Amino acid sequence: MTPDAVTPLYRPLSTGVTAESSSSRRGATSGRSVRVNVAGCPLQAAMPSTDIGTADQCGWYRRVLELPVVVVPRTRRIVVRRIDGLLDAVVMPSPLGEKVATWLAMDRQLGPVIEHRDTARTTFVTGPADGYEHTIFATLLRLNVGLGGTHIVLPSPDDGGSGIWRWLFLPCNGFRPVMRIVLDAVVAVSAR
Repeated sequence: MTPDAVTPLYRPLSTGVTAESSSSRRGATSGRSVRVNVAGCPLQAAMPSTDIGTADQCGWYRRVLELPVVVVPRTRRIVVRRIDGLLDAVVMPSPLGEKVATWLAMDRQLGPVIEHRDTARTTFVTGPADGYEHTIFATLLRLNVGLGGTHIVLPSPDDGGSGIWRWLFLPCNGFRPVMRIVLDAVVAVSAR
């Protein structure tokens, strides 16, 4: 899928990250909770009501986000298993994640982003790794950025409203940027 075909919904980031118009690309993030309609997706809640069940939520993730989710029986958590050649993840501290999300939104390359509030970590769901990550390993290590893992936990009705996992950015389709684009954004914003 090309970036022009992406129709994500940029919901306000509660931490105050702002996406500005493309004429001020990569500008400062001085505003608070600006909603940006990227490529015509309606400005409304992209996810179903929180009073739905876990099975319904899984169905929505599969259908709309095209994520191969499963429910872990013991914990009732909704997870996506990392699949070589299909999807992967980039995990970073939340302050860096907010800057990377803003950068990617400016380029219309923002895919699913989940925040784990207890650890202040942000997970970007991406396409597969292609080896580029090895060339910037020292930078990633210095910035406390990790790749991969066995699974990605998604927000779930069974979280009991705790909000431990929450969507920082929830798209309205199955777009996931290639990992290289996310890593380029990490390098770019860390150099500023």
